[in-house]
Amino acid sequence: MTNHNDLLAYHEAGHVVAMHAMGYESPGVSVLESEEEGPYARNGFAVGDPVLDLMVTLAAGAAAEDLYHEIHGTGMRFYTSGICLTDFTRVADLIGEDAWGVEAPEQLLEEEWWMDCVDMALSVLRANWTAVNALAEALLKHGALDRAQITEVIRAAE
Repeated sequence: MTNHNDLLAYHEAGHVVAMHAMGYESPGVSVLESEEEGPYARNGFAVGDPVLDLMVTLAAGAAAEDLYHEIHGTGMRFYTSGICLTDFTRVADLIGEDAWGVEAPEQLLEEEWWMDCVDMALSVLRANWTAVNALAEALLKHGALDRAQITEVIRAAE
């Protein structure tokens, strides 16, 4: 059985490592939940940065979940957790796609533009899986990391 906390840590680590691999820095990442906000990976994007980079970064959470399931032999896919629905909606908003037609998480597999983003993110994360694993483990241990801690973990894993 998949541990939700592990999956959440890998999901958020996937966002951050994809961002880092494309030359951006995340100011912070957390798997902690509070009344104010849930788990997050702060993005380091600015106005004018390529939208495709942001799309791939948002899809990297789902890609990390898929790789986690593949490595652990669960036979599951990213949509089984439901964690990535928010990311899907954000990407849909960015490109003007209608996200309201997706009522069940497994329907994400039918959205070709989303799966293209997930495939691009998979390529980035496969090449950087050691960093994803190290960052997820650090998140499970500490709950949240700032920019300096993220950089330290990723550099040590490279």
